[in-house]
Amino acid sequence: MAWKGYIKIMRPANCAMMGLAVIVGGVMASGKVGFDIRLMLGFVTGFALAAVVNVQNDIYDLELDKINRPERPLPSGELSKRSAMAFASALLLIGLAAATFTSPLCVVVAALSALLGAFYNSSIKRTGLLGNIVVAFIVSMPFPYGWLVVGGSGGPLLLLFTFISFCAVLGREIAKGMADVEGDAQKGIRTVAVANGMSIAANAVAALFIFSVLLSLLPLAMKIVSAPYLAFLVPTDAGFILSASKILKDPSPRTAYVEKKRVLVWMALGLFAFLAGGVA
Repeated sequence: MAWKGYIKIMRPANCAMMGLAVIVGGVMASGKVGFDIRLMLGFVTGFALAAVVNVQNDIYDLELDKINRPERPLPSGELSKRSAMAFASALLLIGLAAATFTSPLCVVVAALSALLGAFYNSSIKRTGLLGNIVVAFIVSMPFPYGWLVVGGSGGPLLLLFTFISFCAVLGREIAKGMADVEGDAQKGIRTVAVANGMSIAANAVAALFIFSVLLSLLPLAMKIVSAPYLAFLVPTDAGFILSASKILKDPSPRTAYVEKKRVLVWMALGLFAFLAGGVA
């Protein structure tokens, strides 16, 4: 069924995490949990624009995915390229419409994020590490976007959580390059794994994951998080340490593919840690 292809191509779990990150940023800014229509609109914007980037990624990567991920909707023929382009356009309109009902500044930030995502997919991705950094920046943006949605003080906690997210996502992006090293090498995409080898890429992934873990302890040391933060932090950090050790032990495409999937679970737990810690 075609609708299954539409769901798969936008990667709803990833999109939901982006939407939730907006809510987390808003909670950190306001210091309280409660229904807020602005945060619901922010969730829609985060979800929809993440889906746009994911769909565009598959459109631009069609030839690559015939090598690396032939089971995806476009290379498998489940969806046509034209249908995917129309779907991305519809998602973009939804995301920007939600931002329009939030605030003028939110529209500007949402539009710039969408443009950066499109530029990444069309050009920057082939640069390797720079592309990884751009993705990490985009994925970290929902936290400050949530602050923009509700206002509030922001403060060191918001900055810390944004930077922790940036480091963890950057590690996962390098791991994705390890998983796709064969196709990337054939197409001239200079990921860390292609340009420097799997061992150096594995070391970079592990270092970024461990650095994220160390950074996650700072809010506890600074006493700027509430007690429930620790309950979610323990399994989150344990997961990142596990993934780092697995990739170091076996820096192969298969291990990198498995661990990049697992890291999504650790990131989801991390979001709940951020949410719990940001509540006054």
